[in-house]
This record gives sequence, C-alpha cells and structure tokens, in this order.
Amino acid sequence: MRSCAIALLLLAGCQPMGSQDEGRIIRTGRANQDTRAPAPPMAPGVPQVPEQPETVRQPQLPQTLSVRYQGRDAESWSGDLFDADFSVSRQGAFALNQIGKEGLRFMVLGMKSDRFHVRYYSVNYLNYQAAKQYRDVFIPQLTSLLDDDAPGVREFAAVTFLHCGFKEGLPAMRKACEKEKEDNIRASMARFITELEKKP
Repeated sequence: MRSCAIALLLLAGCQPMGSQDEGRIIRTGRANQDTRAPAPPMAPGVPQVPEQPETVRQPQLPQTLSVRYQGRDAESWSGDLFDADFSVSRQGAFALNQIGKEGLRFMVLGMKSDRFHVRYYSVNYLNYQAAKQYRDVFIPQLTSLLDDDAPGVREFAAVTFLHCGFKEGLPAMRKACEKEKEDNIRASMARFITELEKKP
C-alpha cells in the first residue's frame, strides 16, 4: 500500500519527505508515529506561475524576521512555499518549519492557498510546538481544512488538532469523520479523535 502511495506521489511530481527531513522536522507529541499521507495528484489546469500571498500579516502571529535558515528569513522562504513546483514548495515548507514562530504567518497563508500542494505542505510541515501557542489563529484554519478537497490535507488537519492538543476541535473532527468518504482517512481521524479525547 505504501509503495503504491509513494508511486502516486512521484507521478504527481511531489517529493516525499526523506529520512533526513523527518528527523529534523520540529514536532511535539508525535511519539514517533508516521501519520504522513501522500499529496493527491495535481489537478489539471493548475497555473504554472509562482503564487504570491495576498498579504503577509496575520493577527497575533510574530511579524519579525530575525531568524534565518540557511541564510534566509521566513519571508524569503515563503516565496518557495508558494511556488508551483512541488519540490520547491516542499523545501520552503520545511525551512519555515525550522524557523519556527516567525514562519507561522506564512504557513497560515499557505493553508489558504488555491493550490492543493501548498495547503498540503503548509499543514504537513507545521511546527506544532510553535503553533500550539496561537490556538485562536490555528483552530479556525484547521477546522476549515477538515473540509478540504484533498484527503491528505484533511488527514493532516486532524492530526494537527491532536498534536497541538486543540480539544476545541473535537466537535468539528467528529463531524468530519462521520462524513469522510475515504476509508483510510476516516479510520485515521477516528484514531486521532480517541487520542485527543484522552489528553488532559
């Protein structure tokens, strides 16, 4: 099953996370469990021009650009996140994960992108440790992603609720689980709901 998923990912032009990335992604609460889902195939007719966020300001999120990863700040890496190329977008998301809080405002914008792969990588590489401090920003955004067209985005939205400890999202997660059409995604959501319910 995993080999088929990876094959579909590669056919879509999307690069799966390598072992070198997985060990460096900043997470909390994952308990070494691999909950990644492959990005869905690229929809036909997606414009092959760089997408630019309409704004870079998000209420309550850090607006500074003092932290750098490989010599570049969060605003610089955000251009990569919004790139039409899957590999470039993935590298941008990974860099913003490493930067931490200063990358969050760009990840939120990525979650609102019209391009599925930008939404996918934004929620996939979200820095849980940083995001959990801004629940008023991320709970509404993650709730909207539970209804995303891409199964992988829906699954990662649910797992983010779990690992950030956002129990306020449980009603929306239950509703999303009930109407989920993909059996594997529905099973994952049910597991995430059970685990989140057990959190203090």
